[in-house]
Amino acid sequence: MARKAGQGTLTLHSPESKLELAGIKRLRPMSGPLDELTKTTVLHDLTGTSVGRFFIRKRIGAGGMGQVYRADDNTLKREVAIKRMAPKFQFDERDRKRFLKEAQRASSLNHPNIAAAYDVLEHNGEILLVMEYVEGVTLRERMMAPFSIEQFVDIATQCLDGLGAAHERHIVHGDIKPENIMLTPASRVKILDFGVAKHFPISGPTEPTESLTSMTASLRGTPSYMAPEVLKQRVYDGRADLFSLGVVFYELLGGKHPFQADSFADTVAQVLHSEPPPLHEAKREVPVSLSAIVDKLLVKDPGARYLSAGAVVTDLCTTHVTIDSGLVAVAPKIEKQARRSKTIKLALGILVASALLIGLWPVRHFLQSAVEKIWRPMPPLPAAQVLAVLPFSSPGGDTKLDALGKGLVESVAAKLGGLSEDRSLEVIPARSMQEKSTTSLAEARQQFGANLGLAITLQHLGDFIRVSYSLLDAKSGRTMGGDSITVPATDVFAVEDRIAEGAVRVLHLNLRPDEQAMLKLHGTSQAAAYGYYLQARGYLLDYSKPENVENAILMTQEALKHDPNFGTARAALGEAYWRKYWFTKAKEWVGPAREECDEAVKLGNAGAAGHICLGLVHDGTGKYKEAAAEYQRAVELA
Repeated sequence: MARKAGQGTLTLHSPESKLELAGIKRLRPMSGPLDELTKTTVLHDLTGTSVGRFFIRKRIGAGGMGQVYRADDNTLKREVAIKRMAPKFQFDERDRKRFLKEAQRASSLNHPNIAAAYDVLEHNGEILLVMEYVEGVTLRERMMAPFSIEQFVDIATQCLDGLGAAHERHIVHGDIKPENIMLTPASRVKILDFGVAKHFPISGPTEPTESLTSMTASLRGTPSYMAPEVLKQRVYDGRADLFSLGVVFYELLGGKHPFQADSFADTVAQVLHSEPPPLHEAKREVPVSLSAIVDKLLVKDPGARYLSAGAVVTDLCTTHVTIDSGLVAVAPKIEKQARRSKTIKLALGILVASALLIGLWPVRHFLQSAVEKIWRPMPPLPAAQVLAVLPFSSPGGDTKLDALGKGLVESVAAKLGGLSEDRSLEVIPARSMQEKSTTSLAEARQQFGANLGLAITLQHLGDFIRVSYSLLDAKSGRTMGGDSITVPATDVFAVEDRIAEGAVRVLHLNLRPDEQAMLKLHGTSQAAAYGYYLQARGYLLDYSKPENVENAILMTQEALKHDPNFGTARAALGEAYWRKYWFTKAKEWVGPAREECDEAVKLGNAGAAGHICLGLVHDGTGKYKEAAAEYQRAVELA
């Protein structure tokens, strides 16, 4: 069941039996008592009506704090979620002021893992909060299906990134629980309901928070996920959110709530006084190192907990690297399936033997077919390999990671293409596929005759990058080899080298020493310069968009700040300047483009790139003979 952003947060009580929907104005704090008319408690459904520039499509959730509607913003042409406060919060002046201030703080948050608060409005004396509309499922719903440790680390890191961004602005959520964490179809985490967030002091955790000094006697939040200091109504800060997130993590990995009891009072008592069993004891498949992180989040004393979300991410990613190194299992679910598969195979083998002995042909035929299917051998690598390096696409919508991935894929394809001269290997780079609007391996098989595909994915995990590559059979789509590694995000050399080396390994290529050295060439010794260069190459792959050309110029300029003698980056900057001319037709860009291309050739470390750059400029300015000579030189160097 899909749940939308902010479900179960606000309810509206309209002051009149007939809504007057004209004229919305921005909410301002009220200084005097509310009009008696606003104390009416008749609930009106806004479905099908218009409130200012918003058309209310339907109600999508309700809870103790109120109701939420799905609506269309007719001015900005986007879907939004509109929340309306419940009467018990709507008509208390102190609560109105508190809610306004907290919503204003929440609207200052801008992070991909936080559902945005767009606006706070007043309509007929009622508070409306306009929020980002999020499609997907709650973490509670996601818990119904099994997932691996790797998937958990991805979800956990995104949650921590979102909370960390809020805590840096001194905003604490106050109600972290599985129902307030959404997963989009692209597996992007969105934390909901920052519109009712609490504020904690900039000067330190020893001073009283504004929300504590102004809150009503009732607790706001979900007690079974609250930190002990919150339940005791003591001073708290962002570490309270980390405790709540620890409860969520325990529930995700352990399959049960660490403190849940039969009654509300017993649950609160468990949170305050009882220590849950260590996670690795509650669930043996959970690595001890990962269990230690969750256990530290659940410490009663906030001073002994993690100090920040960033510190948790660091430990989480470091632990994940250790897990990947083979010291502990990465995915207990996969291990279980492997053990189960072995058991099934053994049992089927015994049954087949028995059937053969007793001559039961129907049984024998069925079991033999099943066994052949399970033990079906991997198809051999074709003698003549036509490898399509598939275009990169970032699943999370991270534009920088997307540009880096595209540049990385292009670079790996070029290096693999350099190994094809003396071998029955042809490499179809992602650029060639993109020019033909080919996006899938099946299309590459039809368009280019590809019989193999190389798929590469990247994923940010805090200060690390998770790199996965797979060699695919074009006919069946089966994975023929591959691996996943986690490396520091700053070490782009390692990212590219590991992919290239892995591809060579799964293709069963035996390299000469000079070819092995070629795979490790990057044109610069500065990892930061190479990272910027790869992003520039990624942007230039789609130079039809002016913003991509601008970004390519910026990235290459940054690369050259780190290494002014990086010839390949000079060539990329020359190309970017030329694309700028191609868009603007302003001749002022031709000179800089030619100068950068010339400089790339003079540096002597740009290889074919400098000559390709010059050929591009000559060709575009009508110097066809010079262009042909440059392209010929590029072919020789390549």
